[in-house]
Amino acid sequence: MTDARGFENRVAFVTGAGNGIGREMARDVVRQGGKVAIADVDLAAAETAAAELGDAAMAVLCDVADEQSVQTAVDAAAERLGGIDVLVNNAGLHLMKWNVPVTSVTAEQWHQILGVNVVGVVNCARSARPYLARGKGPAILNLSSIAGYLSNTVYGITKLGVRGLTVALAEEFAPDGIRVNAVAPGAIGSDNAIDELSGQLRVLIDDMQLIHRMGRMADIVRPPPPPPPPPPPLLAAASGRSAAGQAAGGPAPGRTRGRTRGRAPVMRGCHAARLSRPGSR
Repeated sequence: MTDARGFENRVAFVTGAGNGIGREMARDVVRQGGKVAIADVDLAAAETAAAELGDAAMAVLCDVADEQSVQTAVDAAAERLGGIDVLVNNAGLHLMKWNVPVTSVTAEQWHQILGVNVVGVVNCARSARPYLARGKGPAILNLSSIAGYLSNTVYGITKLGVRGLTVALAEEFAPDGIRVNAVAPGAIGSDNAIDELSGQLRVLIDDMQLIHRMGRMADIVRPPPPPPPPPPPLLAAASGRSAAGQAAGGPAPGRTRGRTRGRAPVMRGCHAARLSRPGSR
C-alpha cells in the first residue's frame, strides 16, 4: 500500500482492519510514520490491533453497511487523529459462504452482502470525502478481487461492482483532487482464508492464477510493480491491471482485456486515476 508520498504525517482510515489484510495495511501505515483508524464491526479485534500499534492507532466501531455507523466512525477518527488523508475500503463478506452461484442465496442474503461489499464502499467514500478534500495527497483504495474478473459467484459479482465503483468515484471525486484506485488480489494467505479455503486453495492457485503460489499480504501492502503511468489528461479514469506474472502487453488505455488463457495473476491492479488539470493540485 506504499504511496508515492509515503504516510509520514498522514492519516489513514482502514475498514475491516481488525484482522487479515486490513490489519497488515494498518501496520504498514504506522511503519511509514502515519496514523491510522482501525475501523471494524468487531470492536474487540480493532482494539487489539490498535493496542499493538500504540499511540499512532485508534480503534473505532464501524459497520460499513450502516450509513450512520460509518459517519460516526469517520467523524471520530478525523477529530482524534487530525483529519483523514487516505481511505482504504477493505471490509467485506467473503470466503466459501459467498463463493456460490448467484441464484443459490436468498434475496435477504443478497441484500446483506451488497450492503457490506458494495454499498459499504459508497457509505465510507461519502462520509470521508469532506475530510479527504482537505487532506494531504488524498486517496481512496478499494479492495476488489480477481473474482470480480470471473464474475460467476455471488462474491465475484460484488467485486465486479467494486471495480465499477472505483471508476465512478474517481470521476465524481475528481474536482476535489481525490485519487481513487483498486487492487484485485488472488488467493491471499490470511488466517481466515487458510482456515476456510484449505480444500480449495490448490485449485485456486493452480487453475486461476498465472503465478502458482499463495499470495502474501505483503503482495498487497507493498506490491512489487507499480501501476502503469496515468493515461493522458483527456482520459479522466481508466481500468487497467498491474500484477506479478501478468502476460506482457496490457490493454489499450481505458479498456480491460479478459483473462489470459483463462487465468489471473496473484494480483490485478484496476486503477481509476484522477488526472490533474492545469491549476489543479
